[in-house]
Amino acid sequence: MPIKDLDINTLRKLFHKAIEDGFEQLKIEPPKDDSFYFNNDYHDKLPILKVNEDGLQTFDLNRTAINHEKYFKRDSKFIEIESWSALKEYLLNSEDFLNYWEIGENSPKGEFLIENLKDHGSYHLLANIIDHYVHYYRSKKYNKKRIDKYFNAWVKQLYSQKLFFEIWIPLICVDFEFNSFKINEHVSFRKIPESITNARLTYLDDYDHNRTEKKLIGACKYAIVLNNWFVENFSEDTPRISFNRLNLNKDFERTAEVLIGLLFIFNDIQTGFYQVVGVPSDWSYGYKTNFKTVLKTYIPSYSSEIANPYSIGKIPVVSKSQLRSIKKIYKYLTTKSKNKKDKQSQKRFSFCLRKIYQARLREKISDQVLDYCIVLESLLTNDSKSEITYRMSIRSAYICKLYRLESFNPTDIKELIVKLYSLRSSIIHGNSDSDIESKIMHKIQSNEIDLVQFAKKIVMHLYKVLIFNRELQDYKVLESRILIENNNF
Repeated sequence: MPIKDLDINTLRKLFHKAIEDGFEQLKIEPPKDDSFYFNNDYHDKLPILKVNEDGLQTFDLNRTAINHEKYFKRDSKFIEIESWSALKEYLLNSEDFLNYWEIGENSPKGEFLIENLKDHGSYHLLANIIDHYVHYYRSKKYNKKRIDKYFNAWVKQLYSQKLFFEIWIPLICVDFEFNSFKINEHVSFRKIPESITNARLTYLDDYDHNRTEKKLIGACKYAIVLNNWFVENFSEDTPRISFNRLNLNKDFERTAEVLIGLLFIFNDIQTGFYQVVGVPSDWSYGYKTNFKTVLKTYIPSYSSEIANPYSIGKIPVVSKSQLRSIKKIYKYLTTKSKNKKDKQSQKRFSFCLRKIYQARLREKISDQVLDYCIVLESLLTNDSKSEITYRMSIRSAYICKLYRLESFNPTDIKELIVKLYSLRSSIIHGNSDSDIESKIMHKIQSNEIDLVQFAKKIVMHLYKVLIFNRELQDYKVLESRILIENNNF
């Protein structure tokens, strides 16, 4: 483990005594001397969150709060609280602690930074915790049980070989009927607590030099939450460095695409995700006013339709029944199977979800059409590359006879699939924009049908039908039923 030569009971006593004495310091009038000044950035722009009639969050960043760190000298060379000096001395006598903070004899860091880190590992931590405690609990009274939570989170970082955290993938412009819904042991949909939203609006915004889109943060009320992720704990810098590497790790992004694809299918919502954050599970990476410091990575994924979320009107609500269906499908897609057909099916349906997700992000209509056609082929003609349009149209029409899509009859479906593939052919062969544009609309029973919108509807409809009726996934069964029915489409 990173720290082995510190006695945890001794550390606990020193920590509690230092915090208790720190609260006594708060009873003294805060000095005006600049030598007491700590960073106040996160105290003069705290958000006030509100929810408007459309269901989106708005916020005011002009609220200020007292920075209680100003009660303590910013430089530990001038420590006047004996218990604070005692804790720092105990820590700096630990070779493991020095190595963990990379402030030992062989440190690659400069002398000034080494001295600074000595304070950050002890002195600044105490001032930081006291300020957070006062804002979070709204109390200046020492409470042993509460302070023990801070202590346990701190030593968890120091003593643990692995640091576990949750990945929060904030969803744009979507609401739910509940605060939390568990998909499985490691995946859930959860309402984003105010502490995380505040961290995203203030600390992460400042840390990332104001590149964050505050309107998109405000549009995220819920998130996909993935737990049981961890980083190896080698040094104080490990959590931040390791989490930044998520930009190169696509595992969690694929999970998000599958789940958002399922939200598209069952609710036809337009959503995406913005500013993924890591939240320590049972350890601390520091505190800022009344919220924890979180780790962030930038993998935004959303369409231009929701780039300005406050212009889209009332946001859709996902129901419990829809989530139960999503849970059922996700379990099927992620349960390991030894059966070859099941493995192929899981791979195919997961691929289709990601393609549906990607299609919804496309700006160009031609790209959307190609993605939707890829999904159709994967669902219905994966057994052969010949006569794709014919087999696609017949199989789609038959399935839509069993499970009707809106007011379309089987003949309509067959005709629209043929027209859709004619549009696809024009796109692939590089036809002019005007030619492509002329083929987007098609008249059925005196109604003008937008083939792009039809493509979206048919792939989502077929996906649901096929995944809940697995016998229809067998192309031989499907073909035999079509022959037996002897339908004349």
